[in-house]
Amino acid sequence: MGLKLIIKKSDIAVSQVLATSLLLIIAMVLMSMIYSYYLSYPPPNSSPSIDISGTLEERTRYLTALGNYEEDCSIILIHRGGVSLSIEDEIMVTVGGVSEDKTIGECMDSESKEDGLWNIGERLILQAEDIANCQLSVVVFDSFSESVLFQGTFQKNTYVTTQGTFNVQHNGATLCMDYDFKEQGSGKVRFAYKNQSDVNWTYTIWLPRSGRGFFHFTTVGLSCMTTYFYFGEIKYDDTVESGKMNSFTTKECP
Repeated sequence: MGLKLIIKKSDIAVSQVLATSLLLIIAMVLMSMIYSYYLSYPPPNSSPSIDISGTLEERTRYLTALGNYEEDCSIILIHRGGVSLSIEDEIMVTVGGVSEDKTIGECMDSESKEDGLWNIGERLILQAEDIANCQLSVVVFDSFSESVLFQGTFQKNTYVTTQGTFNVQHNGATLCMDYDFKEQGSGKVRFAYKNQSDVNWTYTIWLPRSGRGFFHFTTVGLSCMTTYFYFGEIKYDDTVESGKMNSFTTKECP
């Protein structure tokens, strides 16, 4: 006589409950593993809040032995508010595409950096040399958050700078300019000038030049005791760039 397998409805119900419970346990274990995995990584560091102002001060211009002008300056950064920064944080000064890295501590006086921090109200002094006709910029980095806290451009990249005059006479003067063709390599230079009461400008002829240097041109046939405006220009390819306008006054009539 064979055996009969009798399955009750209550047994089926119990099996379904066990299966559901098992699935819930598996899901909870997986969720715990995922949660623990992501918690094992530190949260990203947020950039600290800080207010920094910057100015150029103590600009010094001088004429080199090569006959061109150079310019040095001091960049002053002031902590205006927000968190204090470590004196080990970095500052990058870029002049004409050439960068130099410094630490905050290198730019502070000995008293200010005793506590190891750059605090509100304290100043940083950065020296920058040979900035004539160059773009000058400063970037302050926070090493902990790996973020940029301050970025400022203090002087734009220029190719021509109108300089002063010398040998001013009653009927003429020598006009001066600095030029720097930078990546362009070479081009041409000239001056534009006019009597303050005139409408039209007088232009000198274009003269070829290369690299960087100092250029001067002596005007003649001017009126005595008269104010003249002038500026330097350079040309490369089809581009003409002008320096700022200056003025001079010729001497008394003989």
